[in-house]
Amino acid sequence: METFIEDTNSDFTDFPEEGQEQESRTVPPAIQRELTETEKFKKDFDEELEAYDDPEAEFANLAIEYIQASGDVDDVSLVSYSRGNTVAIDGWSFKGDEDLTYIDLFLSVYRNPATDTRISRNEIEPKFNKMKRFFEMSAEGRTLVGTETVSDIYQIAQLIYETKKIDRLRLFIMTNAIAPADYDPDNSEMPSGTTVEYHIWDARR
Repeated sequence: METFIEDTNSDFTDFPEEGQEQESRTVPPAIQRELTETEKFKKDFDEELEAYDDPEAEFANLAIEYIQASGDVDDVSLVSYSRGNTVAIDGWSFKGDEDLTYIDLFLSVYRNPATDTRISRNEIEPKFNKMKRFFEMSAEGRTLVGTETVSDIYQIAQLIYETKKIDRLRLFIMTNAIAPADYDPDNSEMPSGTTVEYHIWDARR
């Protein structure tokens, strides 16, 4: 079934001025607009999330499934780690061989579809910084301090700390909102030589 948005911006008035023809009171037909592909996908995806008791908690699972299905990443471990306003990640993946070593970090940003449909650049950049800071602290061994040795967070922090050379760090922001179409952060390079890539998976992606 096609989905439409009704345009209620009509010049119709139920009280014509004196001398106006009575027939002008006829209500014009509603002008309707078909949803774009992005709007339709977002509507269906948000409705799928709303079927869960905790849509925000479920969002990271579904978003990572989409990313894995694209073939861009695999074997992602879900976690929930946040330390104040400093660091945060919701998932990680490690891939290494004799040629290249990759670390992928993921952070989800859920928006209530009833109140927020878009996310700004100023909201996205601090999220990237939280993941990058997690990587930096782990490389210094600071994340290991006070972290349970059996936890998934300890595992990825230890991998980062003990790996001599990490060629590429990929940071993924996952959101059910719509990010600015022209926001495409350039890769950067850490003093260690690690290349940092920034990826946004939003409703448009």
